Amino acid sequence: MEALLVLGLLGWGVYRFFKLNTAVGAETLRAYVYLELLLKDAPPQKAQELAGRDMSELKSAFIKHIQHEIRYVHDGKQGPLIAEAYRHGMVSKLPRWYRDLIVKNGTSYSVEIAYTMHLIAKEGRRNVPPKEPTCEWTRPFVLYYLISESHPFSVEPAGMTENILALLHGQMTRELQFSLSASLRYYLAFAYPHVERWDIRPVIEDAQAFLKDTIRTLNTPSKQRSFIQKMAVLDTGSPMPPDELENVLEQLRTHPAARQEAAATMLTNMMLQSFIAEQFQAVHGKTYMDYLTAIVSFWREREIFN
Repeated sequence: MEALLVLGLLGWGVYRFFKLNTAVGAETLRAYVYLELLLKDAPPQKAQELAGRDMSELKSAFIKHIQHEIRYVHDGKQGPLIAEAYRHGMVSKLPRWYRDLIVKNGTSYSVEIAYTMHLIAKEGRRNVPPKEPTCEWTRPFVLYYLISESHPFSVEPAGMTENILALLHGQMTRELQFSLSASLRYYLAFAYPHVERWDIRPVIEDAQAFLKDTIRTLNTPSKQRSFIQKMAVLDTGSPMPPDELENVLEQLRTHPAARQEAAATMLTNMMLQSFIAEQFQAVHGKTYMDYLTAIVSFWREREIFN
């Protein structure tokens, strides 16, 4: 009799375990739908309504897309995604104890890049005065500043200097304000001498938006594959075989946590540097080094560096 009772309890435990796993899977789909709707500026009430529907009604192709993104973009971690949705108002369909546990476990780098920064910015704008209008020189200067400040082999988050990290997170430090103002003054005198007055606020807003949008765009498997192939062609003259390319990406995903994060950050940083350099050349008509040489010559003629 006691053996039957134990087996019955074990069976009930297994049933509850698989039921919870199924519920977590559905909650992950709900969290993804909810966060993506918020990113697309859907009202929270509408996002709540759509995310509250039966997830089994979703098309199988869309479910596979979500599963693929969670596996490769978020390293298979569902918790940070669900926790992020809760933090932005999604009503939980899981037990209260599970909800509290998952929120306490915190977030992840990929979730911060994909959702946190964008949603906090959107929520903050509701109580912020209208943005200052951007000028013709705003984005060209932003590209100039970012490429002149960036460190290609940094392992800091987003792979950038403290000034650019402050820009990314909206922290206007004294060092950043001084650096931006001094750099902008020299840049405008060379490239836009007709500009006599300027405001630093549109520059900060544009730089922050550019960094967030660019990092979000680059932080996908397809972009990583394209960049690795580009580097392979530059290094060896020919693209990497598909199986070798997938092996490289798999190694990035399966390294121990600390090494994996450092490697992923390094790759994102290199991709960011390459993209900024391409954008800079497209806007300015020459490479950064050629442009810098021209600026130095310009100021030397005015005896600034003597």
